[in-house]
Amino acid sequence: PLGHTPENVAKDFANQVKDWGPEKTAVVEAAADAFRALRVDEVMPLMRESGLFSQELMDTIESADDYAKFSVIHHLEKAVGTGVASKVYRQIGTLAEIENPVVPTVLQDLSVIRAARINMAKRDLVTTLQDLGEIAPAEMRYSQDVKSRVPVKPKDKWMTVLTVMDGGKPKHYYVAKDIADMFDYAPVEASALLSVIKAVSSPIRQILVSKNPVWMARNVVRDFLTTGKNIPEVKLRDILKLAGYYRAAWGEVWREVFTGERSADIEEMMSLKALVKERQWSQWDGTMETELDRLRYEDMVEDEVL
Repeated sequence: PLGHTPENVAKDFANQVKDWGPEKTAVVEAAADAFRALRVDEVMPLMRESGLFSQELMDTIESADDYAKFSVIHHLEKAVGTGVASKVYRQIGTLAEIENPVVPTVLQDLSVIRAARINMAKRDLVTTLQDLGEIAPAEMRYSQDVKSRVPVKPKDKWMTVLTVMDGGKPKHYYVAKDIADMFDYAPVEASALLSVIKAVSSPIRQILVSKNPVWMARNVVRDFLTTGKNIPEVKLRDILKLAGYYRAAWGEVWREVFTGERSADIEEMMSLKALVKERQWSQWDGTMETELDRLRYEDMVEDEVL
């Protein structure tokens, strides 16, 4: 800002410290450290969990101990309008005046928190609608205007494109227009609607899907046939090899269910929470050790309440 360089700023700060004195300087530094700690503990974990930003950008954000957003007022209002959004831009020097950095930094954090919560709700919605079979990946086409692939508008007028960020990259799906519009115009109500959908659909899904042997058998065939579509690397010549993997996995599952012999693959997938819950496996791995842990936890909670 105002053409300052790191060297000039260091000299100005040294003079400021002399004017403040050690006691006031300690108070200011403590406030800055507390502000940084608040962002590290509350904002950054949510940013990473939400999937809004790429791994590379998150590493940069988390390693920037001295970060503060500055806004060049006249430039931003001319370029993108008033207000602070959740998008992260690269900051470069300027000869113009800026706002107090604390204000735009806090406003940006609030925008990021809102965007992160909305994206996480969208992600939960996608998972729920996938279980119900009410969502499909959007068809993509290359656009000369943006020099990238963009989703194709659905043919059904009652459907639209819902975009969810995953690792900083957009994923597009076809969903009912009313549901997608709620996330654009009423995200709080959309999150509440998602909770209602999950609560209402859960028992129905258990009967018609998760605990339905006919659906399970049909889904094995469907998953096999759609693997090539979902994984472009799988070609027609790989079908027999893929069938071999299915056969090996079937044997592992059979031994797990009927003999209690757990394979290394299932063990790893359970540790990574990569298995679909409420079909063969529940959310809780009910071994002797985990049951003892659960009882100890319940006793601790009761002691705290008492």
